[in-house]
Amino acid sequence: GFNIDLKFKALPTVSQLAAFSSAAVKWETILTNDLPNQPVTLNPGQCSGPGMNEVVDDLVIYATLEPIDGPGAILGSAGPCALRAGATGLTIVGTMRFDTADLDGLESSGRLNSVILHEMGHVLGIGTLWNRNGLLLQPSLPSSAGVDTRYTGAISIAGFDAIGGNTYTGGGKVPVENSQGGSGTRDAHWRESVLANELMTGFINSGVP
Repeated sequence: GFNIDLKFKALPTVSQLAAFSSAAVKWETILTNDLPNQPVTLNPGQCSGPGMNEVVDDLVIYATLEPIDGPGAILGSAGPCALRAGATGLTIVGTMRFDTADLDGLESSGRLNSVILHEMGHVLGIGTLWNRNGLLLQPSLPSSAGVDTRYTGAISIAGFDAIGGNTYTGGGKVPVENSQGGSGTRDAHWRESVLANELMTGFINSGVP
């Protein structure tokens, strides 16, 4: 199956580490196809890591817990850092950052696991590889807020239809955030006004995705 190897600059607390591990296991159960092992060489500092010269199976994620912008604003950020050779171009090394000012609050409210799951989704390519793969139509950035930004991957459209999107009449499928938030949100998340509490919208919500 799919393997996610988490590496930390500084170890999180025991409970935070459990949340990271749980999120990795969740994605490993969703992604059932194994990818070929591939050698990766990185210099120190690349991908926020100490350097790498190893064979990767299937994905390495460097996670950093550090101050970003204080409580309540940016919770974290993530994305690919190195892509696989060949036609797939999938992530082989990624990075995640989490604001230490928000960690305690997220953990006490039971939302830390969802935030980590969300950021791992970006490492895997959700919202971060769409445009590169030619699957993002009518991007709203830098200056076209409100256009019908959408993701055209066939499997995602089928999934959108399966949860009720077959009756969607607000534009093309799958609707992508086109007006709320800035460059870290628009064109890289599902549209909040349509999908609300889905894991990969750009805004954290209460309840079960």
